[in-house]
Amino acid sequence: MLRAWLGGAGPACPTLSPEENASVADLLDISETVFGNEIGAAEKRILAGDDAFHQLGQGLMILLKTSLEIDGELAKNAATSLSEAEKLSRAELQRFSSSHRQDNDSIWPPGAPYSLCQAQAQLAAAVVAVNDQSMKEYIRGLYKVRQAFLTLKSLADHDRQRVRNEKLRLTRASVSEKPLQHHRSPNGPVGESKGPVNGSDRKDASSLPTEDVPIPSDAATAVVQPSTAESFSKKVLLHSPNEREAYQLHDIKTPDMKLLSDIFVYTGTNLCFGLLLVCIGMVPSSFQYVLRIIGFQGNKERGLALMWENTKFKNVNGGISALILLAIYNAVRSACDILDDHSYPAKRCEELVAEMRRRYPKSPLWTLEEARLAAIKNDLRLGIEILERPLENAPPQLQSLNLGELAMYQIFSHDHDGCTRNWLEYTKYTQYSHALYYYHAGCAQLELYRAMKNTDPAQAEVHKDAVIKHFHHAMHGVDRKKLMATELPFDNFVTRKIKKWTKRAERWGIDLVDAVGVSPSEEMIYYLGGHKFLQESQLEKSLAILSWSERSSRWNEEDTDEVCIQSLLKGVVYRCLGDLSESRRHLDRVLKEDPKSFKGELKDNWVLPSAHYEMAIIAWTEKSLPEYDEAEKLADCSRSLNTVSRWGSYELDARLTLKVKTAEDVISKYKTKT
Repeated sequence: MLRAWLGGAGPACPTLSPEENASVADLLDISETVFGNEIGAAEKRILAGDDAFHQLGQGLMILLKTSLEIDGELAKNAATSLSEAEKLSRAELQRFSSSHRQDNDSIWPPGAPYSLCQAQAQLAAAVVAVNDQSMKEYIRGLYKVRQAFLTLKSLADHDRQRVRNEKLRLTRASVSEKPLQHHRSPNGPVGESKGPVNGSDRKDASSLPTEDVPIPSDAATAVVQPSTAESFSKKVLLHSPNEREAYQLHDIKTPDMKLLSDIFVYTGTNLCFGLLLVCIGMVPSSFQYVLRIIGFQGNKERGLALMWENTKFKNVNGGISALILLAIYNAVRSACDILDDHSYPAKRCEELVAEMRRRYPKSPLWTLEEARLAAIKNDLRLGIEILERPLENAPPQLQSLNLGELAMYQIFSHDHDGCTRNWLEYTKYTQYSHALYYYHAGCAQLELYRAMKNTDPAQAEVHKDAVIKHFHHAMHGVDRKKLMATELPFDNFVTRKIKKWTKRAERWGIDLVDAVGVSPSEEMIYYLGGHKFLQESQLEKSLAILSWSERSSRWNEEDTDEVCIQSLLKGVVYRCLGDLSESRRHLDRVLKEDPKSFKGELKDNWVLPSAHYEMAIIAWTEKSLPEYDEAEKLADCSRSLNTVSRWGSYELDARLTLKVKTAEDVISKYKTKT
């Protein structure tokens, strides 16, 4: 049926009724109020309708509520609404396939709004299925993702064909030297008038409703006005000639849209298909072939370009696209170390946050992004100040996001009291990974205990008791939630670390707190990619904390993997300080060890592959220095990355997999340019 409505031979094209158009407008407008921090009002309005679009909105609103917690009843309600939206959309598509009404104003095939509604419902239902923690539901969710992917791909391919047809017409017009007429849509984004779609285009893209509602110029669902959109595009979307070239390469060009339903389909397709392309494109190469077999093929660059295109539109799809882009780039910047300007376009991200702040001045969503930008500029103090500002009428989900980010920055900046307080508070907002949050609190109290052990023994004992309490809670006092029938990776990490220290305490006949090895807080800073955000004084403090273990009377008895943790972390800190030779010296200390020293149930088997990755970062940095041969250093970098990618399984290996995948892509692009 999908093929029928995308490539039908006949010219007949059904149209949306005024009521259906109103539902599309309602869905966009209601969803937009979420960005205006009016979630309660949005919930009331979305419950007023029972058509496919309102059912989709109801499911998405419930899913938002369950995004940071597991609530079986809410998840069931979300699944019901999404299933109803999918069923109603399918029924409407069947109606469109047999209708004979025609509309020449739409750029989309007949029934496209319902196809998008169905695909969005399927994607959201897949998220619900993952939270269900049932293998049967996982398989069902994967099937829904595949269905949605095929629908979205058909819509996206239709739009690419539109762009190519326009290019062909322009080329023919240029050859025949016919003058082109340009005008702006009074309410649409910047673009050239495409005029009526000709007969050849009609074969590929049948149109939609003649009775569609006009686009309100001042409504939340409207696109950015032409002058604003043009300015924003120049600043954010097309920042350099290379980016403009890449943009054209992906056949992306803003159409001249007169119908609100067209904007709904265009921005919704860009958002959903773009996100899928990015996610699939970031899967390790070894799994890409398997995904292609079952119908998935990613393209990270095109996916990002589609979402950048969406940011020009002042509607919920544009806002979510901006959030996802910033989340992706900030994740890449936090997690990855071998980057180029294209991997993290800092200027574009800054301007995007500023634009979203202007569009949604009441929304607390962008507070988090402002804080992240401050952290990226090595100003954690400012980031913490931003996150500590009170949020007016913010829902618990948004408060928890800010609180988690704040607690993480406090780990980085060695604010152990604040870190303890906020991680414990964070457990009230989510049911996931409580073991990890109590572990964070225990690690922070451990640093306070060590700092006061010789200067204030009484207060040190208070912190020692807190360490024991939090570690015990992490091990025995929380229900461990599972994802896809497996425990969360960091929960397993916490369990192993505490078991390791317990065994050491028994072996040496000492308390658990005194059996802890090299600073677990510094270890967590490394895992969270935090050292790159620290200023010089904070890095010096990290070195002092790491050196504490060397003063222990049992340092000479330490296990090889524990000594190597210290060497690895010192190597990271010295690299961030710019002392590459000292960093290399510490990493060489790790790499000379026998890999067998890191094998065992309680061993830290992640240290050795991490050291190889750190060597790759050093080689990447040295390639730009005049005293080194660039080609030789690139070869060293690639060799170290290849070693990591072939390492096999180890603890939290997904973390390094993302880093290596990003680094390999960056190096590949760099080699093609030089």
